[in-house]
Amino acid sequence: MSLKIPKRKLDVEICDDRGRIHRGGIFLTNSESHERSHQRVQELLRERRFLPVQEGDGVWFIKKSSICWVKIALLAAVDELDREVEVSDDAVVTKVILEFVDGSSVRGSLRFLQPESERRVGDYIERSRGFVPVRTEDSLYLVNLERVVRLLLEEY
Repeated sequence: MSLKIPKRKLDVEICDDRGRIHRGGIFLTNSESHERSHQRVQELLRERRFLPVQEGDGVWFIKKSSICWVKIALLAAVDELDREVEVSDDAVVTKVILEFVDGSSVRGSLRFLQPESERRVGDYIERSRGFVPVRTEDSLYLVNLERVVRLLLEEY
């Protein structure tokens, strides 16, 4: 019996609430079962208070509440996207600028499904908890709403 849990490494960038960018790898559970998919970064962020990050030969931990965003290359982030939202003709897509406590910002698109009477961005962010996906042309940002100071809507 092996006590080792199979994991896969995902390279990410993490911005903390002081504006420092950390580059490293995080480890996600690699499911050996066909019934269960691989662990997603969003699940790891829900489950842990401190996120382990491998940088070089060392591992350090960052407190989840101090993370502004986690950036993943878009091709590596396919599992982070909600398939139902991605294929729906009813999905709302809105370009936004999110400003953080450290003064930095992220420009990208929110994509979400809400009931017809609650399809405004304000409705979505009020009901969302934790980290929400914001897509750019090349990356997916998992944005910690607790670290957002201001959200601006962009014109198309």
